Amino acid sequence: MHFYCCLFACCLLCILTQNSILSLLAIAIDRYLRVKIPVKYRAVMTHRRAWMAVGVCWLVPTILGLLPMLGWHQGGSLGAAAERNSSSSSSEGRYKACSFPAVMSMDYVVYFNFFGLILAPLLLMLGLYVLVFTTIRKQLHHSQGACKASRLQKELKLANALALVLALFALCWLPLPIMNSVGFFYPTCHVSKAILYCGILLSHANSAINPVVYAFKIKKFRVTFMRIWYHYYTGSKWNESTLHSNTLQSQGGDKSDSV
Repeated sequence: MHFYCCLFACCLLCILTQNSILSLLAIAIDRYLRVKIPVKYRAVMTHRRAWMAVGVCWLVPTILGLLPMLGWHQGGSLGAAAERNSSSSSSEGRYKACSFPAVMSMDYVVYFNFFGLILAPLLLMLGLYVLVFTTIRKQLHHSQGACKASRLQKELKLANALALVLALFALCWLPLPIMNSVGFFYPTCHVSKAILYCGILLSHANSAINPVVYAFKIKKFRVTFMRIWYHYYTGSKWNESTLHSNTLQSQGGDKSDSV
């Protein structure tokens, strides 16, 4: 594979990972603001600011993730070989087996990407969710009125679901950069390919886990998934009233059969 094609593919992986981290951080900040300033929340978190946050979550990772394309890569090995062979007629030296450590600078991968853009935001999100849970529990303890208590219970349930998403993200994504860091700080410590491939597979599996968590833990996502399922696989529209009526009809049929 061409050196710069491989480098761009690795940069794209960094961009998507950093975007996921910043998106989770934005959600954590949003949850914290919602429970900390519930009265002023709608005035602070407007649609315009929400779209600005989405734009920042994509713009910043795109800029930072493409830094290796600007020269912060393994130019002393495959990069130099690609440059040396670019002017020659033979293209054998320019096409190598694509691997992340072969093209990416480990200084960028470990210090900048892992410590700065993955680990630090994860620790910040951990602190934010601790504040969210403690704030909600304090408000529940001092709340008066069923309406406020119900709202706080919903916020607590949603915070639990989002905290689970964060925990699964950390569980799936931390092993791979930790292995890269071990290989960087301890070159004599060899990580077997089987363990490395398991780390890669685990990081990719996170994308399949999240929709399941959202569907089971958050009602709005569950309703949306059901609507998509009914529309594309049955050709009919789905709504909760239809499901409720079908459930009542089935229960009535069971009762008549038993009589």
